[in-house]
Amino acid sequence: MKKSLLLLLSLASCAIADTALTLSAKDVDISGLYVEAGAGIPSFSMTVHERLGDSPQYEATYTFGEAEYAGTFSVASNYPILNEGGESLTLQGSMGIDSVSVLQDSNFMAWIGGKPNALSVQITSPITLTLTLVKGTETGSMTREVTGLYYYKEDASFPLETPVTYQGLYVGGAEPIFKQLVPEPATATLSLLALAGLCVRRRRS
Repeated sequence: MKKSLLLLLSLASCAIADTALTLSAKDVDISGLYVEAGAGIPSFSMTVHERLGDSPQYEATYTFGEAEYAGTFSVASNYPILNEGGESLTLQGSMGIDSVSVLQDSNFMAWIGGKPNALSVQITSPITLTLTLVKGTETGSMTREVTGLYYYKEDASFPLETPVTYQGLYVGGAEPIFKQLVPEPATATLSLLALAGLCVRRRRS
């Protein structure tokens, strides 16, 4: 019986270690997350503020160059995802900016893929950001996807470049998100002991 119990504990431990844990956006709070891509021109940053009720939507601030805009960040369903091995997580969501004046901001137009001679941009899809955050570090990467046009004349346009990936992202506030996705060791141990206890009871009966 001792051998069976040890085998059970060993198998259960392996299962917990190897299984990636995915929670819905309602289960994980990402408030306090800060990302910055300073290598591009213009620089970009996103600060995630308070959650709006129990929704997957958060108040957010976006900076393009020196221009700052209030808005929202809406987490996509089934995100964030703790990747295999638990050393990184993927977070996907869509940007929302409160002011339509951003569409004629030269910094925003450059960030979204318009050329220096762009007069304005027309966006025909949500701006989707997919972030990969590395555990125990302040680094990550981000891919931006959006469809639309930038106008270099009033009646002449080109499609926006998409997708675009930013490497070497600075990330702050990721640690609390990882902690929500990874079960506490004590909880896992208690679960294993309870399972072992049930097996012992069944053997005796």
